[in-house]
Amino acid sequence: MYEERLGNIPVHCLRLTANFRSQAGLVTAFNQDFSQIFPATLNAAQPEEVPYVKASAVRGSSAARGEVWHAAAIPYSADAGARTQARQERTQAMAAEIRHTVDEWRRRPLPPERKEPWRIAVLVRARPHLMEIVAAFHTPDEHGQTVPIHAVEIDPLRERQEILDLVSLTRALLHPADKVAWLAILRAPWCGVTLADLHQLAGGDDPAWAKRNIPQAIVARTGLLSPDGAARVERLWSVMQAAESRRGRLPVSPWVERTWRSLGADVTMQDDAMDNAQQYFRLLDEAEEPGGRINLPKLEAWLGQLYARPSVHPGAVDLMTIHKSKGLEWDLVMVPSLERTGKNSHGRLLTWMEIDDATGDATDEQEGQAVAHGILAPISRKGSASKELNDWMKHIEDARHAAERKRLLYVACTRAREELHLFASPQEKKKGGVSVRGNTLLEAAWPAAGRHFAVPSPVDGTAKILPFGIPAKPEEGLSLAAAAGATPERPAMVERLPAGFDPTARFRAIRPLLPAQAEQHGGPAYFERPEGSLAARSFGNAVHGFLELLSKRLKAGASVDELTAEMADWSPRMEAVLRGDGLPPAAVKREAQRVLASVQTALADDVGQWVLGAREAAASEYGFTTWGERRRSFRLDRMFVAGTEPLATGSECLWIVDYKTGSHGRGVGIEAFLEAERKKYGAQMESYAAAMQAAAQGKELRVGLYYPMLPKLLWWRPGTD
Repeated sequence: MYEERLGNIPVHCLRLTANFRSQAGLVTAFNQDFSQIFPATLNAAQPEEVPYVKASAVRGSSAARGEVWHAAAIPYSADAGARTQARQERTQAMAAEIRHTVDEWRRRPLPPERKEPWRIAVLVRARPHLMEIVAAFHTPDEHGQTVPIHAVEIDPLRERQEILDLVSLTRALLHPADKVAWLAILRAPWCGVTLADLHQLAGGDDPAWAKRNIPQAIVARTGLLSPDGAARVERLWSVMQAAESRRGRLPVSPWVERTWRSLGADVTMQDDAMDNAQQYFRLLDEAEEPGGRINLPKLEAWLGQLYARPSVHPGAVDLMTIHKSKGLEWDLVMVPSLERTGKNSHGRLLTWMEIDDATGDATDEQEGQAVAHGILAPISRKGSASKELNDWMKHIEDARHAAERKRLLYVACTRAREELHLFASPQEKKKGGVSVRGNTLLEAAWPAAGRHFAVPSPVDGTAKILPFGIPAKPEEGLSLAAAAGATPERPAMVERLPAGFDPTARFRAIRPLLPAQAEQHGGPAYFERPEGSLAARSFGNAVHGFLELLSKRLKAGASVDELTAEMADWSPRMEAVLRGDGLPPAAVKREAQRVLASVQTALADDVGQWVLGAREAAASEYGFTTWGERRRSFRLDRMFVAGTEPLATGSECLWIVDYKTGSHGRGVGIEAFLEAERKKYGAQMESYAAAMQAAAQGKELRVGLYYPMLPKLLWWRPGTD
């Protein structure tokens, strides 16, 4: 026989009846509702059911409304399309009502003794039930305010506006003839062309322009736009042309990101939107295939598996599934879409069920151990002998799921401290009454919920929809648009940058790089990167790229001798890189020889081998982002862990090395040249060191400038003169 023991300690059930969480009005409603939903006593024929025990409220009543039902059936219609439209309108109206309720609570003054904002939650059975609600929270009100949300794996990344804009920009860059993508980026906040100008740009009503792409239209029809529209299109066009000139010379992810930032898209973005954008760029980098190809359907499928980062706003509304809400509490709880079904269970190849021993003896007499009893049944085909057994087991399984839905509803309702709102909009039946679908929370709640639904309206072949919370006579059929009259419509607003915004101004300005850290280490708060000529920049980029290649090959196990022999055949590759930067043929040949000589010199140099070689925490072209007074992104040419000075053994220091392709000219000694270089780049390297201080994990820092053409490593300890 079963014994209620925990080891040698006897245990017994403790029945809890005091409700410390909810105000008295809610506790009364819970007792009234759940005493009808759950059985009063245990029933051996229904072991999956649990009886409900009425609770006593420890807290008194409050000014909050307690339990509020938003119950309105959708009148029957013989037209399937009308029924679908009615359901969509009902879902939108529900989302608007939830937004209205949240706004009311967010404006409600806090009690004098309370410091934290009101805690609000929307709890659902399944994630898709939140889509319209999320959209309603993201929509600015008449004051331009949205509702911050904290949604863990709820808000799909691909549905966020910043991601939709980024996908459109990616498509437009990869496929210039993608008309929909181009229209989307022209409408995006970084451009903000009006619909009238978009119509004109797309050819107006001239059928001759139907097959022409948008870049062609921009060239030919920009003069037909309004002055504001023309200025906005020209601003975007200059950036897109610059991006086109870089096609194939960069990986797709940084190519898209540079274009996006050049358009000014990141200027007004909040931190959560910026985090989502960074997720997209990382995903885009992973999706790139050899040859710079991007499989867009695959990329969008991956986006569908990711969710937006949850907000950290202190007053954010929590959006989560009921399962994840267990043990939590909120002042206001809203449970939408009680009439919607959850995930349906499909037939299994093998159905099994554990059962209790009829004798009550669940132990093996010889071994003295517990024994599990069960029934197995394979999936049945029509007319098979196992069909009755499967049906019986399915009936028991359905009863268990029904009991679980009741408990799930109980969990959702009892999370509320002050106010609970329950939303349900089932479909009316043709012959009257309300259709309560199985596998829904409304079915579980129906013994208590049925009284909240009005008498169904007579059938006349048209859908008559009654708004939430507004009592109406059966003959008063209202559309949801009219029902929403309590919330006046306002004209659609387009978020966009000012007409005079110059996206290049912020890149031309000299700005502090981590000013707080730079000043702390004694370096100047500002430094300027010298630009140089096109040939010099192309030469420098090529040297950096091939030094990175050498470091990767050395890490993979290639020897210095092998690489030295290979480099004799690298000239065509170097010429191709330089041609990609737009150098004329004569300059390509000349600069390719200089690149080859620089890389060969670095590989033959002992210190060069030490910088490029495989070692602890080594990374080339290491990019990272920091947040100080403003967001800053960095890219380190080379980083690794080594000893306290070049060629020394040990791992006490984190080294940060920047490659420099300059050289001392005639009449200038090498020491004077290096001293001038230290002054020129000292602030930059000090800023790198300050930014990497936290990542050093207690190791000392060393910074250096490596000149492969000399070859020479200029190094020092940050913070020293």
